[in-house]
Amino acid sequence: MEALAIALVGDGAMQMNGISELISIGKYWQRWSDSRLVIMVLNNRDLNQVT
Repeated sequence: MEALAIALVGDGAMQMNGISELISIGKYWQRWSDSRLVIMVLNNRDLNQVT
């Protein structure tokens, strides 16, 4: 059975790091044995580093 890549991130983390991580995925996804990816962004409308 192949492993499915799942990313669970908060909305603040997606704002701060999201584009960099998506660029990394774009660079390396072809090396994965299973190219499926699920990204779940959890929205609480808060950037915890600020509050």
